[in-house]
Amino acid sequence: MISRGAARSGFALPTIVISTVILFMVLVAAMSSVTSTNLALDEQYYQQLAKDAAESGITQATECLQINGYVSTWNGTYLRPHSKCAGAPLCIDQASCFTIYTPTYRARYYVGDVTNNGDGTMTLSSTGVVTLIRTSTGAIWKTINYQSKAVVGGQIKSQVTTFGYNSLGAFYGTLGGDGRLRVAGYNGQGQLGTGNTTNQVVPVVYTIPSTSPIVNVYSNASSSGHTLFALTAAGEVYGTGMNSSGQLGNGTVSATQTTPVKYNLPAGKNARSVVAANMATYVITTDGNVYAAGQCASGMLGSNYTIAGCSNQSTPVRVNLPTPNVADPNTLPTDDLASDYLGVFLRMQGGRVYGWGINEYGQFGNGTRTASSTPVQIGLYGNAGQPTATDVAYDGNTAYILDSNGAVYSAGRNNFGQSGIDKMSLYLPSLDKCLGNNNSDNVTITFAACNGSTRQLWSANNNNALLYMMADTTRCLENTSGDGYSLALNACNAIDAQRFDPTYPHFFRNRLNGKYIDNEAGNGVTAKLYAPSGTGNQIIHGSNAALVRFSGYADTFNDKVIKMSTDQWNVSVLTERGEVWSAGANTSGMFGDGTQAGYNPYLRKFALPAGVHAVDLYNTYTGDPSTTQWHNLFVIGDDGKVYGAGSNVFGQLGNGATAATVSTPVVMNTIGTVNGRAVSVQAGLGTTIVRTSSGATYTVGNNSVGQLGDGTTTNSSVPILGKFLNGQAATTY
Repeated sequence: MISRGAARSGFALPTIVISTVILFMVLVAAMSSVTSTNLALDEQYYQQLAKDAAESGITQATECLQINGYVSTWNGTYLRPHSKCAGAPLCIDQASCFTIYTPTYRARYYVGDVTNNGDGTMTLSSTGVVTLIRTSTGAIWKTINYQSKAVVGGQIKSQVTTFGYNSLGAFYGTLGGDGRLRVAGYNGQGQLGTGNTTNQVVPVVYTIPSTSPIVNVYSNASSSGHTLFALTAAGEVYGTGMNSSGQLGNGTVSATQTTPVKYNLPAGKNARSVVAANMATYVITTDGNVYAAGQCASGMLGSNYTIAGCSNQSTPVRVNLPTPNVADPNTLPTDDLASDYLGVFLRMQGGRVYGWGINEYGQFGNGTRTASSTPVQIGLYGNAGQPTATDVAYDGNTAYILDSNGAVYSAGRNNFGQSGIDKMSLYLPSLDKCLGNNNSDNVTITFAACNGSTRQLWSANNNNALLYMMADTTRCLENTSGDGYSLALNACNAIDAQRFDPTYPHFFRNRLNGKYIDNEAGNGVTAKLYAPSGTGNQIIHGSNAALVRFSGYADTFNDKVIKMSTDQWNVSVLTERGEVWSAGANTSGMFGDGTQAGYNPYLRKFALPAGVHAVDLYNTYTGDPSTTQWHNLFVIGDDGKVYGAGSNVFGQLGNGATAATVSTPVVMNTIGTVNGRAVSVQAGLGTTIVRTSSGATYTVGNNSVGQLGDGTTTNSSVPILGKFLNGQAATTY
């Protein structure tokens, strides 16, 4: 028999054991759960390390692409931590080959080949690798991989493109959609704002000392590219470059200014636009005033001062235009201000035109040749009952005005027929005299006071170099008897003794003997031929001191003009029919009609392909017609393509070839087929800059100082999509 006490004792032991086992199992389960959680956390940690490593690879690869013009330099190998952009390892020791190096784990990455997507972007693939190490043996016991991809590059859209050049080099700037101004090329006067005068082959950011964003950028529009200006949203102007005449307007004078300085407008004045001339700068303010700083020569500051002995101004002065009055549009300036060399022409909102500065060729069109520091009204434009001016252009020698009837009038130099009319006076500036048959005998030639009569007006007779007198168009200027000395009028017979070529810069040379028309002994009367001497007695301006209509040799051009473009010694116009016509010097064949000639008062039509109509144009030239290597005319067609003619020595026409001259237009490669239609062309010194409707910037041609911005100084005959105008990684996945 078993007693009750013994029975209770025997039941209790198994219960305790069972309870203990259950508690142990719960503890084991809990410990297992904690271990699993820790392992999961570890896994997440190592996965994140691998991801971080992969993205580090993307960062390095993107930087390498930027440095090397978005060309992969490591294809065929791998880009690794601490390696060069070429992919070669650069490990100092084992630890430096990893992004993280510990006794228990290590992280690294490798970036393989890059895929070019054909749209200016590239796809990168980077693999991050984390290896776990056994501390007891040093062996790898687990590897964790993470792959990251990114699309990098892509053009930063350009809102504004500016371009400038001088005899030493060209430069350009793009104001991007990201709000940054990037500049490249010639920097000899510090115009790129880098703090030095080193040329830049890769675009650099132009940084101004202002928190207000840059909204526009300006440089010299012609061959006097020495400065660069940025306009901010707050109406501030900052400039860099040549400041030898105080043209930066900051109150100082210096040969160079390599960091941006503020143009000191009077208190309360805000800038609306900027025009950078050769040695002066004009700022139009929001309240309708114009301020000038820089050189005072020939009255170009326009502030109504005595020109003789004048002082340059490094602090801006107000141009002496009519006081702005909102009730009178002819007191309010437009932004259409044209300046070159020492002259300025400005169109007012009411259609009047004012000019000031140099007038040596009679470019004011009022019969005078005297400079003025006070703005002079040009013609009757904008007066009651008269046409209004709709555009002005100026090349430093000749002024052009487009009126509301679509007619172009000009005044000033016409020695190459650039006024588009076969008529000019032969003016001797040293003594203020004109060449003509001044005694009306139809034979004798002398110098006398200019009177604008037909006996002092000459025609070059349809480019055969004959100079016939407008009073009697049957009689031509001749080296009488071919004696190499005498000048007289004789019946036109087209012999070489009657041929006179306009010669750079201010001479008329007889084709028979090579001698120049000369005022013998400077007496202001006698006209003879003498051997070239370069003296003032031989400097003769072929010019018109009165406004003449751009009409062609036979006065038959009546097309309505909607736009003009000029650089020097020629002009091109765009008509409402989508045609482009040109007059003046065409020694490079830039007029695009298959011809080349120095004197063209009759008009030449640019030969566009059938069915293509012009929508814009850009004319670029230099001051020497004998140097033809950078004379060009570019036309944008309604098909979005760019057509060009003239010199192609540097490949600036962008058709993949080079040639001394191209007189039949060629189409620029790429433009208008990808990245949108061409919307603007700027060119000079054999360099061409094109902006498209997508905001892409292309450069082509002369690259002597890195002005193509592609990281080299190698010329290109194929347009280069702004290699360094790209963004950081845009998409990562």
